[in-house]
Amino acid sequence: MIWKVNSWDFTLKKGNIRIPPQNKENKEQLLLEKFAISHGLMLAVQLDYCETQLQKFIEKLAYIPEDMKTKGKMTTEPRQAVRYIGELYDLRHRVLLESEYMETPEFFWNREELEGLFDNVRRHLELKNRVDVMKSKLSLCIDLMDNIQEALTHQHGARLEWIIIILIASEILIELLRWKGATVWAWLWGEEAAEKSDKLEQLNQEDSDPISRD
Repeated sequence: MIWKVNSWDFTLKKGNIRIPPQNKENKEQLLLEKFAISHGLMLAVQLDYCETQLQKFIEKLAYIPEDMKTKGKMTTEPRQAVRYIGELYDLRHRVLLESEYMETPEFFWNREELEGLFDNVRRHLELKNRVDVMKSKLSLCIDLMDNIQEALTHQHGARLEWIIIILIASEILIELLRWKGATVWAWLWGEEAAEKSDKLEQLNQEDSDPISRD
């Protein structure tokens, strides 16, 4: 094993003990090393926040598969489903597009020692593995929401089809009543209802005929 020994000038005094750098270059190098380490820690904190948000989102979606299993239907409103999808894409954008979890920042490109230090911090905090796990979870959540949106669209289309069928049936019934009201009333509700329908129709015709009123 190769040992590396560093030496510093120091003085003894009362109070806090500090080891000053030997020269200005060492001081600047120390600041750069602190920056490299703190940048890696900052990315770890950001990723931890995103992981927490994703876990909360997964817990928020837990009721959807449960409703599908127990009730055989989805209780999620279409607008709420769109909000969920928006949250997912926003989280994926922050993790995969606006971060430096997988790529080395441009600042370290021409500073090999700092780049190595930054990579060591990133490797020690397992940023790459954590991002890969988040990718898998995000993909599963997006697939679930896509299926839910497709099912809601189909459900909405089926509801519209039934509304159209009811409107067409109502229009047909109204036309039948206008064409042969007494016959339809007798067929649906009996002769007595048909007679009342005829009397109402005659009264309506008399009220609408100006000659008969004169």
